[in-house]
Amino acid sequence: MLLLLTSILVGCSSNDLIGNDPDAAPTKGVSFTLTEPDFGEEVVMGRRNINSMPNPTDTTDLGDGVLGEVSVTRDRGALRVPALSRSAAHIATRATAPLSSGRYTVLAFDAAGTLKGQINATVASGKFANRDVMELDPGTYTFVCLNDKVDYSGGVISVSKANAATARIGRTVMTISEPIARVPFVMNHVGLRVRVGLEAMVNIPKLKAMIVDNSGKTPTVTKYDPITGTYTTIETDTLAETPDQFPATNQNFFQETYTSKTSTYHYLLPSESTAIQLKFTEGDKIYHKDLVGRTLTSYNGTTLEANGTYLLNVKLTKVFKYLFNDGSVDFLRNKGTRTPIALVISETDRSAIALHDANNGNPDIWTANRNVYNNPMSERTSRNAQISETSLGEHFTWDASGSLDGVTIKANEPTNCPAFYHAAHYDPGVAVTNLKRWYLGANTDWKNVYLYVGFGTNTRVNADSYIQAWYYHVVDKAFEEAGGTTLSIRGNENIKAYWSSTYYSDFDTGIAQVFKDNTTDGNHSLGTYDKVLIRAFIHY
Repeated sequence: MLLLLTSILVGCSSNDLIGNDPDAAPTKGVSFTLTEPDFGEEVVMGRRNINSMPNPTDTTDLGDGVLGEVSVTRDRGALRVPALSRSAAHIATRATAPLSSGRYTVLAFDAAGTLKGQINATVASGKFANRDVMELDPGTYTFVCLNDKVDYSGGVISVSKANAATARIGRTVMTISEPIARVPFVMNHVGLRVRVGLEAMVNIPKLKAMIVDNSGKTPTVTKYDPITGTYTTIETDTLAETPDQFPATNQNFFQETYTSKTSTYHYLLPSESTAIQLKFTEGDKIYHKDLVGRTLTSYNGTTLEANGTYLLNVKLTKVFKYLFNDGSVDFLRNKGTRTPIALVISETDRSAIALHDANNGNPDIWTANRNVYNNPMSERTSRNAQISETSLGEHFTWDASGSLDGVTIKANEPTNCPAFYHAAHYDPGVAVTNLKRWYLGANTDWKNVYLYVGFGTNTRVNADSYIQAWYYHVVDKAFEEAGGTTLSIRGNENIKAYWSSTYYSDFDTGIAQVFKDNTTDGNHSLGTYDKVLIRAFIHY
């Protein structure tokens, strides 16, 4: 909304211009109009799908394979929808507001930068008095308007951080050639505003974090050059803003990206290259990782401009460790000439799952006669018992004592125990050294895949736990980035099932199943001649 600022007089009495009527329109001189726009419109720019991030390297390593990539992007509008909404609607925020009441200062500089006019005026009810005009000789001038949150003393225009949210400056260069002229000002904010957003591949829990800058280079006072329209930092200090609350997302498991944004803006002064960081101060775990006390640093300094709106966007992603063909364990980003052959699923149990199905991806039976080749009676737990933390898969596959008859080594029985045999003789397709033995994974191994690759939330899952949701897109990422075959459903499949080496006292063989909706469970047993897929596991 464009409002008329009545004249401001320099060098002569206002009565010389309007006679004896203070409300009369000026007969000569320069008057002014002002608009006060909001901060810049918010449109988040340059966002990448977090699920497609291929092992980012410009990140902060938070430990346990959790990486935080921080970027500061210029937002050109406020997303006026709930922070957790998936809507793409954007509503601009550059609407103008009525002229704020208070004291204003208008300055006029000639082409040489010499001050030629100054007037202080009071705005009430959105108007300046008509008596306030500025009389100038013809010429080109730089006009600057300051609100009362801007300090002008000793010929220096400056703003402190305390006034970053409310200080406004308008600047117009204009040639005056007529007796009566009107100069428009757009009163932009001196400061800028920043808020924080989080992105993750899993649901974001309740978290609190604060913007900090321990470099001591955060501007606390900035000087404005009216001739160039630029800002220069003249005082700096450290920064520690009030912690913000990120709302928990609590959405379903079938999205690829989960987003949470704070509703609070922080107001700063312009900076040529910000070094702001985000420090987590409170909250629950994400990717089974506690972030409290961790600090994320923006790897690329960003210029923060006056009147801008910025999003300090943090992408929290999970990268996995792999077992390589030389027996070493590492992240893909460090692989060098090594070849990954298995995905680490538990560093506690030191276990990994092969990147591809055994038996060339062909299903087969468990054993030809379960009453002969199944596991010892003493090692058959109840299906209602919590799945143990330590896998017996290698024992059931390679030890004679892992068979009911106490003699059979199921790993060596291609006809009688094909599922065990194919797992034990899995070929990763590359020459290997320093490796232990492949084995048919027990239900412990499949539970670890569910918890630590698919980030399922039922930590007390047992064989009788019915359908469980997991983040199948994270499972995809874990396998496919290493060139592996994912466990989740593809194409026209309705179900994928994998053998477990576990046998239950009140059930039958354990099976890991993945359904078309990418939920999973192990609550099924199959007949002797039923065939399902086989995936090998290994300890390292």
